[in-house]
Amino acid sequence: MRLNLGCGNVIFPVSKEATPWHIKTAPEEVHDGEWMNVDKYGNKGVDQITDLFRYPLPFKDNSADFIYCSHLVEHIPHAVTLLDEFDVPVNEKYDYMSRHLDGWFVFFYECWRILKPNAEIYIASPFAFSNAAFSDPTHTRYITPATFGYLCEPEANTPFDYHLPMRFEFVEPPVFRFFGKWAEAVKAGKVSAEQATEIAMTRFNSCDELRVRMRAIK
Repeated sequence: MRLNLGCGNVIFPVSKEATPWHIKTAPEEVHDGEWMNVDKYGNKGVDQITDLFRYPLPFKDNSADFIYCSHLVEHIPHAVTLLDEFDVPVNEKYDYMSRHLDGWFVFFYECWRILKPNAEIYIASPFAFSNAAFSDPTHTRYITPATFGYLCEPEANTPFDYHLPMRFEFVEPPVFRFFGKWAEAVKAGKVSAEQATEIAMTRFNSCDELRVRMRAIK
């Protein structure tokens, strides 16, 4: 099973010919396979209506082969909301996480729990240093590649530890979506990968979207 979390009106699988313009660079997995499209609202094509920010999510451990998550994580509330005790028995781990961890970590714990060992999650979000990130009043956080780094094993000399119950690793380097003159320069190969990262991090509005692919380490 593959999960399309926060799918909105973008329903998978989708043929390459019918792929909306804004996800033309989506991973190949979106074009085939068995998908469950999940959203808070019952739009056409949604398979399951679920509030993705109330935990635990209604999916079994180690049940997903792949998760696609586009323009959702920037909306994760900092405060953690658990399902009512009438819906699910109080779980000591969730009780601890709700009191000690930011909602970012609890959401990704759920993704980690649901993913099979070494299965992957693809995430697209507005890049922090862009109008796309700042314009939407419902955004709760501003995201850079380092934001996802907090989900990985900390370096030995890291001066703090959030005591996270899960770990991910990057499958490949994060990708920035540049536009305007910067997109032309990157496409033409006039800048190296290192230079592209420097441009993204130092020139406001040079890119508007960040894409990462991570693997669940179990």
